Amino acid sequence: YYGQMIQNLSQNTNTVAIQYIKEHPRMIVWYLLCANTNDEALILLAEHVEENIETNAEVIDWAELSKNPSPMLWENFSMK
Repeated sequence: YYGQMIQNLSQNTNTVAIQYIKEHPRMIVWYLLCANTNDEALILLAEHVEENIETNAEVIDWAELSKNPSPMLWENFSMK
């Protein structure tokens, strides 16, 4: 049950859920967060990618992220 709850938080687009996982990053399932269309979730994901560039191949589901329809995706993941 606990594992399912953690997964649900990463997929939940509710702002309260996003705020909760921001405050408790150990509860984030990064590859599931890639499909989350909440703007704050994408900002959180982009910050994580920037801070952990060396290990992101393991935690980011790039295929799922590329299917994410949110316009915020391109603002946060543009090449710098």
